[in-house]
Amino acid sequence: MDEPFEKPHNLKSLNSLLLKETKDRQQQMESLVQGKANLESELSRVRRGD
Repeated sequence: MDEPFEKPHNLKSLNSLLLKETKDRQQQMESLVQGKANLESELSRVRRGD
């Protein structure tokens, strides 16, 4: 069985890992949204013949 001090430490480690992963995924989403906007802008420009 886990020592009494191991469980809080393990939970803190897991929480840190989850926070980092969440931040990374938010950055990925922001990058994808920006990329989508850029592609839509480029497509609009091509359709107008600019």
